[in-house]
Amino acid sequence: MGMCKECKNVFSSLEMKNGLCKSCYSDDKSEEIQQKRDMYLAKKLEFIRLKHKDTGVLKNAPVGFSWTIFFFSFWVPLIRGDIKWFIMGVFITFLTFGLGYFIISFIYNKAYIKDLMEKGYLPADEPSKLYLINKGIIST
Repeated sequence: MGMCKECKNVFSSLEMKNGLCKSCYSDDKSEEIQQKRDMYLAKKLEFIRLKHKDTGVLKNAPVGFSWTIFFFSFWVPLIRGDIKWFIMGVFITFLTFGLGYFIISFIYNKAYIKDLMEKGYLPADEPSKLYLINKGIIST
């Protein structure tokens, strides 16, 4: 049994480390592990969470190749309420007989995220923030 130097509560020796309880002990390695975990999650994301800075509205924005654009072309921006890309999509689809959307599938999700960021959305969690930093969409 021992007393925590910080919170003055009594704990068993298994719950103590360097005279502090587990909740009061701040280990730099645990912070490093958390950062590595967040970086790993940021690389494996399928969606990032964005929160509007004024209204608090949360949106999940897909990342990477857009399979929905690939299969459903200009209808996806219309359903997401992205009128700018809907109009461009209709124009590109008719101009290239639908082949242009293969190329747009590679860039649409990143453009959609940038548009949301311009409308006042910010990363809602650490993995989303790290993803945006890694892709060069935001700076630290």
